[in-house]
Amino acid sequence: MTRRTRLIAASAAAVAVAGVVAAGIVLAGGDGGHEPVPVATGRGDASSVEGQDIVAVSGKDPVSGAQVALSDYEGKPVVLNFWASWCPPCREELPALDQLSRKHPEVAVVGVNYQDGVSGARKLQRELGWTFPSIADPFGELGNRLGLQGMPTTYFLNADHRVAGVIVGGADLAGFEKGVELITGDGQ
Repeated sequence: MTRRTRLIAASAAAVAVAGVVAAGIVLAGGDGGHEPVPVATGRGDASSVEGQDIVAVSGKDPVSGAQVALSDYEGKPVVLNFWASWCPPCREELPALDQLSRKHPEVAVVGVNYQDGVSGARKLQRELGWTFPSIADPFGELGNRLGLQGMPTTYFLNADHRVAGVIVGGADLAGFEKGVELITGDGQ
C-alpha cells in the first residue's frame, strides 16, 4: 500500500468515525429532541412498535425493589421514559419528568432503567429525588424489544396504551407536556 493510499484510507476512516460520533450525539440528546414526534403506524397500537406489546412491559423497580407493570395503569395514559445513570441527557431530563408526574396526576410516568446497575440507579435517585416508579432493564431486553434508537427515549401511550408519540433524545418539561397533550387530547 502506498503512502497516498494509506493517507486516503486513514482520512476515510476518520470521516466515518466522525459520522458515527455525530449520529450518537444526536441520538443521545442533541438539540432536536424537545418535542414528541407523533407516531403514524398504520394500526397505531402498542404492538406496532417493533411488533411488540408495550402493555406486557413489567419488572422490578431498581430503587424500591417493587414489581411495576404497565398493566397496573390500565385505562390511564402513560409516559414511558428510558433512562440510565450513565446517560448525561437522562440526568438532565429526570427532574422535568418528576415535575410532569406531579403536575399531571392523570398521567402515569414510568421509567425504564436501561442497561444500568441497581447501585447506579439508586445513587441517581437519591441525588435527584424523583418519585415515579421505574422498571429495571439491566441487559437492555425491553429496549431491544421496543426498538430503542437512542438514549433517553420517551414513549407517549394513550389510555389504551397505544403509542401516540415519541421523543428520541433529551427533553424538557415543555416537550413532555406536548406529549401529554397528544395522549390526553388536551390542547386540541
